[in-house]
Amino acid sequence: MADIDTKIFSVDSEEQVRALADLVLSDEREYPIVCLTARADEQEPALSVEEVRKIVGAELPLWMIAGRYHRRRTELLAELLPRDLEVYDGATRVWWPGVKPGCDPLEHPLIFASRDPYRRLADAFEPLQLADLELTPKQQIVALERRVRAAEQRRRAVEVERDELARRLEQSSGERAAAPERAARVSRPRERPPEAERSIADTASALDAELRWPVLLVLEWGEALRSPADRREWPLGLHRFLPGFDATTRRIDVPARRLAWVCAMVACERAAHTGLEPHLLRTGPGGKTAALERDDGAVAWRCAVGRAGAGGPRLHYWRRRDGAIEFASLKIHDDMSIPAA
Repeated sequence: MADIDTKIFSVDSEEQVRALADLVLSDEREYPIVCLTARADEQEPALSVEEVRKIVGAELPLWMIAGRYHRRRTELLAELLPRDLEVYDGATRVWWPGVKPGCDPLEHPLIFASRDPYRRLADAFEPLQLADLELTPKQQIVALERRVRAAEQRRRAVEVERDELARRLEQSSGERAAAPERAARVSRPRERPPEAERSIADTASALDAELRWPVLLVLEWGEALRSPADRREWPLGLHRFLPGFDATTRRIDVPARRLAWVCAMVACERAAHTGLEPHLLRTGPGGKTAALERDDGAVAWRCAVGRAGAGGPRLHYWRRRDGAIEFASLKIHDDMSIPAA
């Protein structure tokens, strides 16, 4: 990338915001743009520039929207870019080449600072398709070197997990061999009554509204991510259900387990990878209107519950500044309202 300045670009003015937007939308751009931002009440980027540099490599330039009044600049950038391709409030955005109106925002990862962001940034660069991006030979070398480093890191992580599993297996075998008499004294469990054999999901559905949805969410998360590795990669983040959530679910015919699964995917930040198309809930029609924001700075979002492309129900929720999710309501497709609390 000899033709690209490798310093960090600080976007400090309206003119620089417009220049960045022009670069993002340029048909001639052949390299990804990585843009870091600061949280609403801070002036430094939420992610470490040094750590991001380790992931994306020394050849790639970085853009940074921080300092005083950075929020004005991110809002202006949102107005200049296609819908749902903005970056804001401590998140980092990767714009691959080919940004244009109507493109899929999920193809240009938005990485929030609250949930294992460096791992997610590394994952975003992992599936880099050299031919699709038409990289120069030097760019291809940089990308391949990045893949080699990532593969080596994964190999070491697998070896650590293997050694730990072998240690636990050896320990378990030793305990069983050392206590045969104790095992022999353990009586057989009594046969449980038929009502105790109900599934946990049925039990959860019998709980009151305050407990029902949190229990179902955890159950669906565990069912969807069965392996320890998957659960480590997609851990449940902080979340809660607002008091009126359950009442809204009783007006729309959606299976409880399906809705709980959608909530689980949102809570572990996997919704964008499962076709649910999470996107901002805005103050008016069209992609250029401002995102709906609560007094405490939480931003409103919505996602599909059924097939994303259809006009079915939508889950509405708040994303707080600390990254926690507050599930607010289940709405029909054309209802853009959301309870604040």
